[in-house]
Amino acid sequence: MSKPSKDPSIHDEPHLRGMSYQADPSESIVDQKNLGRRSDVEQIEQSVWDEPGISATLSGAPRDEETYAYWFEQRRAETSWFKSWGTVFLISLAAGPWAVIGAFFNAYLGSSSFVAILSLVLFGPMAEEIMKASSSLYFVEKRPYLFHSTWQIALCLAASGLAFSVIENLLYLHVYIDNPSPEIVYWRWTVCVALHMGCSVIAGLGVIRMWRYTGKHLAKAPVSLGASWLAAAVVLHGSYNTFALVFEMFGGGF
Repeated sequence: MSKPSKDPSIHDEPHLRGMSYQADPSESIVDQKNLGRRSDVEQIEQSVWDEPGISATLSGAPRDEETYAYWFEQRRAETSWFKSWGTVFLISLAAGPWAVIGAFFNAYLGSSSFVAILSLVLFGPMAEEIMKASSSLYFVEKRPYLFHSTWQIALCLAASGLAFSVIENLLYLHVYIDNPSPEIVYWRWTVCVALHMGCSVIAGLGVIRMWRYTGKHLAKAPVSLGASWLAAAVVLHGSYNTFALVFEMFGGGF
C-alpha cells in the first residue's frame, strides 16, 4: 500500500492525477443489502428528488418512480375499496390494546401531591390523546393512500376513543371504585364516553388536515398541521379533569 502523498500542490488532487476512481466492491454489496431491507415507504421518503433545494434544471428531471407524488398516486390507484376498509377495521381493533396502555397510565395517577395533580390535568390527557390518535396518524404519515375518505379517519379516531373509554370504565367501576353508585355508573357510561370520543375526533381533525394536504399537494404532510387540533383535544380533556378534581375536593360527587 502506497503512502499518502505530501505534495501540497493542487495538481495532487485525486481528480487531477489522471487516474479513474476505483470504488470498493464491498460498498455496492452493502448498498444492495440495505436497499433490499427498506420498505417502499422508506425508499421514497429518502429520495433526494423531493428535497426543496433540488433543481431539476441543474440536476435533470427525475424518473417518475423516484418522486413521492408518483408513489402516492400509484399506491392510491392500486388500493381497492376492500383493502381500504379492511385497514380501517384493523386500526379500529388496534385501538383496544392502545387503550389498555392509556387506561393503566391514567388509573395509576393519584391526587395526593402536586405532581400527581399536574399529571391528572396535563400530562395524563396529553399522553392519552396522543396515544388515541397515534394509529391513524401513523398510517396518514406512512401510507396515506390506504384511506379513501375523511370519514374513514374520523371513524378510526371515534373507535379509538370508544375503546379507551370502555376499558377505562371497566377498570374504574370494577377495580378502583368500591360499590359505585348508579349515578357514577351512569356518568361514566355517558359523559366520560362522550368526552373520550369527542376529544379523539377533535384530535382526528388534525390528522384529517394532514391527509388532505397530502392528497392536494402530493407531498408528505408536516405533522405541525395537526398540532393545533391535538392541543385543543388536550385542553378540553384537561379542563374536564380539572373540573372533576375541583368538584370532588369541594365535597361534590355522587
